[in-house]
Amino acid sequence: MKKVEKGKYGYFSFEKKKRLIITLILFAIPLSMFFACWIYYGTKNTIWTVITCVGTLPACKSLVGFILMSNKKSLPLEDYNKIKENAKDLLVLYELYITFYEKSALIDSVVICGNSVVCLCLDKKVDIKFIEKEISKTLDKNGYKANVNIVTTLKVYTDRLKSLNIHYKNNDDIPYKKNERYPDLNRNELIAHTLMAMAL
Repeated sequence: MKKVEKGKYGYFSFEKKKRLIITLILFAIPLSMFFACWIYYGTKNTIWTVITCVGTLPACKSLVGFILMSNKKSLPLEDYNKIKENAKDLLVLYELYITFYEKSALIDSVVICGNSVVCLCLDKKVDIKFIEKEISKTLDKNGYKANVNIVTTLKVYTDRLKSLNIHYKNNDDIPYKKNERYPDLNRNELIAHTLMAMAL
């Protein structure tokens, strides 16, 4: 199973498979110990039953992570190809499930270009204004002031990509505070890093 990094297309599919495998292994270890001790001692009433119950806690935690990821879907490949075709050299992220205390949102794709952060969110239930405001606040706190805009249709998103490509070369001179932990990252990459830190 080839690893897919957060922010890349296919991340949700990879994470679902990875989390399922980890969850099954974590359940298999204590359960196999439980049944082995049951057979050996001829009873369930041993200290090993208690140890087994405690041993399932990491598996339960892993199961919750799998359930959270299980209903997240990637963009259709055709839509991904359209975005890729129009993005050209722009920095684009995919499949970010961004969470805040009050609300969360599945961001299908996001492009970062200078002061513009444009997100594609195809989920009609998302509170667009709230998510825009929270992303903007988080970026601002980290020293990357940007205009955050969420669009809800692929056509509008690809049109924005075309527009941003025209102005792409004019964004290299925007001042920003360098991050000592990531000295090699430019401003766009630091914004991307911040967005991924917000995501599941």
